[in-house]
Amino acid sequence: MNRLRELRLKSGLTLAELSKKVGINQNYISQIERGDRPLNPKTLKKFCDFYKVKPNELLGYDKMTEVKENDNEFKEEDIRILRTIKALSDEDYNMLIEYVGFLIYRHKQKLEAYNDKERHSN
Repeated sequence: MNRLRELRLKSGLTLAELSKKVGINQNYISQIERGDRPLNPKTLKKFCDFYKVKPNELLGYDKMTEVKENDNEFKEEDIRILRTIKALSDEDYNMLIEYVGFLIYRHKQKLEAYNDKERHSN
């Protein structure tokens, strides 16, 4: 997860220093930064509290733009889903962001496995 690494480096911390400050194993943090392991909700909260950021910012969704009803890029169903998300409690929103992060991670792993298979078959 590049955003976590960016925040760590911006803070001037080594993996070992961050590990001590947040109470999370250094190897686990390294695996998260590389994208080898997804964040679980408890770990996500620790990092968010430490860096004083929202989960969507830590997961790299901080550049999302405001959706307008007349935006042709979005279907009616997309807008309905976004309105529903906006109405979620902070806890439910954080859970949703974590789950979306997991799905993106899983999708990335599948793509990498497919690309590796394609490279070896050629």
